[in-house]
Amino acid sequence: MSENDLEQVLFMARRALLILETQAAGYTELTIPVHLRIELDKKREEVERLEGYSALARPLNESRIPLNNLVQRQYDQFVGREKELQKLQRLLSVEGRSYLFGIHGVGGIGKTSLALEIAWRYLEGNVENPEVEHFDAVIWTSAKTETLKANGIEPSKPMVSTLDQIYDTICVVLKREDIRHANRDVQSEMIRQALRSCRALLIVDDFESLSPEPVLSFLVQLPSPTKVVVTAREILDTVHPIPLEGLPFEKAQELIQQQCEIQDRRITLTSEQVRELFKLTGGIPLAIVYSIGRVAWGCDPQSVLTSLINREGPLVKFCFEKSLRLIENTPSETILRVLTVFEKDAGREALAYMTQLDDELLDDGILKLTRLSLINRHGKRFDLLPFTKQLAQNFVDRKSYFSRLADWYKDFLKVHGGYRKVRKVRLQHLEGANTEFGFSKIDSEIENIRGIMESLWGSPADYDFRLVYYGRRLSDYLYFNDQWPDRIKWCSLSYDMLLQQQPLTDKERYLAGWLARDVGWTHYQNSDWQMAAEWASRAWSMIEPMTLGGMPEDRDSGKDEDGGMEFSWLYTVVHGLRAHVAMRQGSYDLAESLFRKSLEVQKRLYDKASDEREQIRKAEQVAIYYSDLANLRLEKKDYEGAAVFFRNVLDEPWSANLGRVIEAQLSLAELAWKDPQTTREDLENAYHTVREAHQKLDHEMEIEQNKIRKRNIDHCKSLLQRFQARLGVASDET
Repeated sequence: MSENDLEQVLFMARRALLILETQAAGYTELTIPVHLRIELDKKREEVERLEGYSALARPLNESRIPLNNLVQRQYDQFVGREKELQKLQRLLSVEGRSYLFGIHGVGGIGKTSLALEIAWRYLEGNVENPEVEHFDAVIWTSAKTETLKANGIEPSKPMVSTLDQIYDTICVVLKREDIRHANRDVQSEMIRQALRSCRALLIVDDFESLSPEPVLSFLVQLPSPTKVVVTAREILDTVHPIPLEGLPFEKAQELIQQQCEIQDRRITLTSEQVRELFKLTGGIPLAIVYSIGRVAWGCDPQSVLTSLINREGPLVKFCFEKSLRLIENTPSETILRVLTVFEKDAGREALAYMTQLDDELLDDGILKLTRLSLINRHGKRFDLLPFTKQLAQNFVDRKSYFSRLADWYKDFLKVHGGYRKVRKVRLQHLEGANTEFGFSKIDSEIENIRGIMESLWGSPADYDFRLVYYGRRLSDYLYFNDQWPDRIKWCSLSYDMLLQQQPLTDKERYLAGWLARDVGWTHYQNSDWQMAAEWASRAWSMIEPMTLGGMPEDRDSGKDEDGGMEFSWLYTVVHGLRAHVAMRQGSYDLAESLFRKSLEVQKRLYDKASDEREQIRKAEQVAIYYSDLANLRLEKKDYEGAAVFFRNVLDEPWSANLGRVIEAQLSLAELAWKDPQTTREDLENAYHTVREAHQKLDHEMEIEQNKIRKRNIDHCKSLLQRFQARLGVASDET
C-alpha cells in the first residue's frame, strides 16, 4: 500500500471512529450499549495500528521531526536561565510524574522566551537523550494581545482567545481535521483520545488573557503522556510552579552586550551605565531589551534610565499595570508599600508590626502578592524584585513608615542585641538555659538595621537616641562576627551624636563610656595602640565623675540588657582597657594597679551574687583579670608569677570561663616547654593538655568562627608541633 493510500485509509478510519464516538456521546459511560462499546474499541485499535504504519511509512528524518506550529524565536542567542531549562527538561521527561507546569513571574521576566526556547530545543533534538525524550507533537498557543517595542506598547493579534480555538490549534497540528469538524460536544473527549496515542507537548502562553476556568479544567484532564506548560503572571492552582526572577548581573551584562551589538548602529554603554541599567531593571530581560532599543532609536542613555520607573511609562504599564490594579486599596498594596522601606528582605513579624494587619489579612495579602509574582518568598522572609521596589518607592511616602520601622528594630535589638549571646553561650550548661541563644536573629536583619542607621545618621535631626541605642546594642554582634571596621564606625558615630547632648545625664555618660571603650578595645585588638589610648581616655573621662564617693557597684541599677546601668562592669572593662594600653606603653605598675582594681570589684560582686547564673557570670570576669595579670607578668618576664596567676584561672570557681581556661592551659604548657628543667613526664602531661585544648578550640570553631578563636587555634597548633618535635611524637596523633 502506497503512502497516499495509507493516509486515505487512515482518514476513513478516523471518520468512522468519529461517527461512533458521536453516537457514544449520547449515552453515559454506564449506559453505552455493549455492541457500540465493542465497535468503539475495535475502531480505536484500527486507528492506532494505522497511525503506527503511517509513522513507519514516513522517511526517518521526517518521522523524528515533531508535528508543530512553533513561532520563530525573537532572539539570536538565548541568554541565562540554564537552571530553569534543565529543571523544565527534567520535569518534561518521560519519567517525570507531573504533567502540568507553570512558568510564573512579572511581565517581561522572560516567561514566553523560556517556554519557546524549551519547545525549540525539543524540536531540534537539543536535549539530553533526544531519542528517548522525543515529542511527537509540539503545540504552541498564545493569547498575548500586546507586545512592548522600543517605540511603546503595540497591539498584537492573539493566536487563541478561547478554549475552542485551542481545540482547533491542537487539531491542526495533529492533522486531525475529523476532530476539528466534529460536534463541539464531543471534541474535548476526542482530543483526549488523540493525545493518548502520541507524546505531545502543549504550551499555553499568556494564560491570564484567556477565560481561566474552562481552559484549566480542560488542561487538568489531559491524558498521559501529554505534557503541558503554561505561562502566567499569577501562580495557578494545581500547576507545578517554575518561578522566574531577574537575571543575575553576569547574565544581565551578557544580555546587555548582546543587545548593544545587534542594533543597526552599534551602541556602547559605560560600565557605570551597565551597572545602573542592571540596578534599575533588576535583571528583567524585557526591561533591558526595551532600554537598549530606546538608546538605539537615538534617546539619551541617561534619560532612558531615568524614565524606566515612570509609572505612566510604557515599560511599567506593560510589566506591572494589570498586577498593580488587582491589589489597589487592599492589604496586599499595604504590604507592598511597607516592603519598600526594608533595605533587604523582611520577616513576617516585622511585616505584621509595620502593616498593623491581623494574621488572616496579612497571610491573604502575602499570598496574593506571591501569586502575582510581585514579591519573592524565601522561607519565612519576603522581598521585592529590585525593579518592583524602585517602582513602588515612587508612590510611597517612606518617611511615614521609616520612623515606625526604626522603633521596631530598637525593640528587636533590645531582645536580640547586646552582650546576650556571650552570656548565654557560657551559661548553656545550666539546667533550663535557652538553647536558642546568640546573634542568629540579627544575622537575618543586619542589612535592614544598617540601612536604618545610615538613614538616622543622615537625617536632618541633630540628635536621635535610636542611633545611640543601635550602636550600643550592635557593638558585641559586630565584634564577635569580625566586623571590626563597622564596630568602630557605628560606635564612634553613636558616641559623637550622644555628646551633642550637653550636659550629659549619668545614663548618657554610661552609654558614652561603653561606646568609647568598645571603640578603644577594637583599636587595641587591631594593634593600633595610639587610637586605643585616645579612646580609653575618652571612656574614662565619661565615667570618672560617676566614681566619686562610694564603690563602683553602688552605681549599679539593674541589668544593662534591661535598660539599667551595670556601672561596676563598665568600670572594670574601662580600667582593663587602660591597663592594656599602659602595658603596651611600658607602664607596668600602672597596668597592674588598674588590673587589680578591676579584679577586686569583680570578686566583691561574685561574693554578692544572688543566684548561680550571676555567680558564673562574675566568676568569668574574675578569671579575665587573673589572666590579664598573668600576661602582664609574662610581659615582665616574671614566669613564676605568671604561672601563679594562670593557675588561679584554673581554680574553682574561676574556671567557668572556658576561653580563659584554654588560654591558661596553653600558657602553662608554653612555660613548661620553655623551661629546660621540666621533666619528660611533665612535658607529656602538658602535651596532652594542649591536645585537649586543641579539641575544644576545634569544637568552638565549628560552632562559630572569629578572628580571636582563629588566632588561638593557630597558637595551639604551633605549640602542638613544638611538643611533638621535642617528644618525638608523630603529628598524625592529633
